[in-house]
Amino acid sequence: MILFIDSKVENYHHLISQVDPQTKVVILQPNQNGIDQISKSLGECCDVDTVHIISHGVCNCWLKSGIIYKNLGLSVLCY
Repeated sequence: MILFIDSKVENYHHLISQVDPQTKVVILQPNQNGIDQISKSLGECCDVDTVHIISHGVCNCWLKSGIIYKNLGLSVLCY
């Protein structure tokens, strides 16, 4: 399992302390393209069966190429 955490998420350090020690945690840097960071990390990993992303945004929406898609029935947990 690999977990990507957006460094802009409030108290993300606390989240890291709660993660299973066998999970690879990658902190996404705000001054770099997040998709590029995720792609690079996944390219360096073997046998990844689960990917989790913790980021900020709007519940049940997806942004792609500047277009916001809503209510796509995505499996998203929103707080």
